[in-house]
Amino acid sequence: MVGGRFSRGCKTCKSRKIKCDEQQPACLNCRIGNRNCEGLTSPFVHHTNVLPTSESRFPIVGGRRSTASPAESSGSSSGRSSSKPTSSTGPSQPPARVSGWKHYVEAPLAQSTEQVPRVVLSDGEKLSQRMQLAISATKQDAFSMWNFGAYIQEIPVRIGQNASLDSASECLLYAHQRWWQPTAPWDRASQLRRYGTALQSLKIDLDNAGTGQASAETLCAALVLCAYEFLNVEDDVPAWVSHAGGAMTIIQAWGPERITTNFERLVYIAQAPSIILKSILSNTSCFLDTPQWRRIITDHSTPPGCTTLEARTIPIYATLPAILRDVRAVISQTANTTSFTSAGAEGFLVLARAQEFRHRLLSLDPLAAELLNDPTLVVEEPANPRIDPSSPYGTVYNFSDLDVAQALCYHWRLVLIINRVIARLVSVLEPSSSSSVNDPFKPIPTSDSAADQLLRQDQRAMDKESLHAARNIGMSLPAARRVKPLGSLFALFSVGVAADALETLSREGFSSSSSFRSRFEAVDDAVDSDAEGVLEDEEGDSGMEALRLKAESVWMRGVLDELLEPFGSRGRWFQTFYENAIAL
Repeated sequence: MVGGRFSRGCKTCKSRKIKCDEQQPACLNCRIGNRNCEGLTSPFVHHTNVLPTSESRFPIVGGRRSTASPAESSGSSSGRSSSKPTSSTGPSQPPARVSGWKHYVEAPLAQSTEQVPRVVLSDGEKLSQRMQLAISATKQDAFSMWNFGAYIQEIPVRIGQNASLDSASECLLYAHQRWWQPTAPWDRASQLRRYGTALQSLKIDLDNAGTGQASAETLCAALVLCAYEFLNVEDDVPAWVSHAGGAMTIIQAWGPERITTNFERLVYIAQAPSIILKSILSNTSCFLDTPQWRRIITDHSTPPGCTTLEARTIPIYATLPAILRDVRAVISQTANTTSFTSAGAEGFLVLARAQEFRHRLLSLDPLAAELLNDPTLVVEEPANPRIDPSSPYGTVYNFSDLDVAQALCYHWRLVLIINRVIARLVSVLEPSSSSSVNDPFKPIPTSDSAADQLLRQDQRAMDKESLHAARNIGMSLPAARRVKPLGSLFALFSVGVAADALETLSREGFSSSSSFRSRFEAVDDAVDSDAEGVLEDEEGDSGMEALRLKAESVWMRGVLDELLEPFGSRGRWFQTFYENAIAL
């Protein structure tokens, strides 16, 4: 096609079907993997300046300067120079294998007598390659950057275009290295200088362009600084809040019509949950809850690197802040009264909106099932009792892609939250529940009215949904434990919600037995030693199930402590921040 870009990737990368950075004489992928780079395939090769040599008359073949004569080159069956370098002084030396990602730029190539152009990388190119390697080398392991958002994959190609993004990326790489290589030397003064440069560059960009005219790279720089603040445990937590607020201001000033490219949509998808959470915490509606903002997701295909489930959840999630605000208002109105009509029609209108949220969320269940049932993405396998003998689950989920794990836990967590909101609201609106208004999950009283029967039917359905979602989160925790600390971020904010839901479900079996309540309260001490004996001694299937749920809840809280421990007080702060945001 006239005007189309011809791919100049080397043949080795093309055969492996991966993107080539087109560096000469050997691309980054081949240097990292200790492979022979077979040269660029395009006949149009970029020539860098080389001092004249006696070999300069020889042609460029396969991206390398051949030491053979033109006739020998034309007679070669492969049409390129030998993949093995030759030496007149002795046997060729194999390429040095890179020992760590931060050293790859300095890794020497194989010794050769070939006269090749010397490629001198600029600081921007070095930073871009370091970022690319850090992202790709850790995608599915304990130091994955992908949990910060799929936009992270787009940063390397944008290095050198925006000073604030370059400086923020330097900070992120430095903080990430401290997790990846904790024994490496660390210069805090140098890091503070980098951070100061990043803040100054970001301020200059915003002052020059204005918030509404800020580039996508400037917005990305704000998100990168958020990720840096999460990893850099020495700094104050409020700095993360400040950067997240700055990113929200840029997106709001942009307006939905500004977000048109896949990169801008990826940045929006990554930042939208923080915007919604901030609205929940401030007890206000979210500006993303409008048809124009929803069309960013509904009218476009899902950008590469993001799951459809995660993207389609955002327009639904954006309606939650207004629902929580109105639920809190209804609870406040009925706090000091026993009248069934005190909340009036407003309470039932809020209940209807909450139910609509729930049904919209459940409409995404087929997308969740599609991911969960794809054996290339998720495998349900027997639990390993040697790794975790206290696990209450016989089978667990093993994820081949942490993006899928994050999308699923995100969906299950919202199911648990909205069911808790509905149950709390129903407990307020029920006439006979006023004496237990502080118990948000008190079972609906028995009544013969059609409305009460419908409410009880909905509660039973919600109990099943909550149990299913909470146990799915629990079955995902062994995978999170294998990739802690950073890889486990996909489950970090879901575990506490799931543990609360299981404990609440277990309490609903208490109403008829005081002896059962005492057994329940004592199960904390029995979980690690003789929980099975407690379960076998309990009479009735409902009692056994309630004790199982309690045991699962206790186990989840233990896993949560384990996942938060590497983050220290920073992790506890974020966990408390999230719990306060969704509290009623």
